[in-house]
Amino acid sequence: MPKIHDAARRLAVEGRIEITQGGRVLDPTDLRGPVRLRRPRR
Repeated sequence: MPKIHDAARRLAVEGRIEITQGGRVLDPTDLRGPVRLRRPRR
């Protein structure tokens, strides 16, 4: 999972994806446990 979290974190910082957990968008610097990835909602 660390490699996936690193890639997701990088994409989220670039604004290409959002990382969610429990329906809430997370701060990409603080990922723990299972997360979902989605396109940003604008």
